[in-house]
Amino acid sequence: MTTGVNEAPEAGKKKSGFGGNVAKNVVASVVTAALIGGYAEWRRIDSDRIRKNIQGVWVLETHTVETTFAAYRDMTVVFLVTVTVDSNYNVTGVAYKLRERGPKVDVTYERDKRARGQVSGSIIRDRVVLNWESLDSGGRPSLQTFEGDVTVHGDVGMLRGRFLSDVAEQGGTFCGRRILLEARGDSGVIGPFLAGTTPVCP
Repeated sequence: MTTGVNEAPEAGKKKSGFGGNVAKNVVASVVTAALIGGYAEWRRIDSDRIRKNIQGVWVLETHTVETTFAAYRDMTVVFLVTVTVDSNYNVTGVAYKLRERGPKVDVTYERDKRARGQVSGSIIRDRVVLNWESLDSGGRPSLQTFEGDVTVHGDVGMLRGRFLSDVAEQGGTFCGRRILLEARGDSGVIGPFLAGTTPVCP
């Protein structure tokens, strides 16, 4: 009888321990799910904010710092970019090359001479990655990648970051400014950027 009485509490302890572990696991799972859900919601809200700030028409300017072709070094190129963002934060659009300016070149392209490229990319929190695919002057496919941070100053959206191009292995910095849709014409807001009298990003 003594043996039976002593064994019962031990069995009870084992049951209690098992139940406690289950409870702890359940709590841990709930906390983990809440943290993951919270992070996903935080990321979604952050990306939604950027989504609203990135959609529209932009003037982007690149500055080449590194290249295998000396004539491209210190060159700036101005693009007109129109982008839209879907519910999955995928970016699509179109870009036109407006101007090239450097130590040995200064060309502003008329409408029918502007290189046109397709834009694709994505938004991850407050960063955007854009790929611009086009044909270079020799008719060969070329790719430029822009990766930067999106900020808002007043009502003006701004982009700053780095770019890479497979044309002469260019690399450098870029900045961008969102402009009003109705001001896309060269006689509107874009004019001063083409003339070089107004910096794209002050």
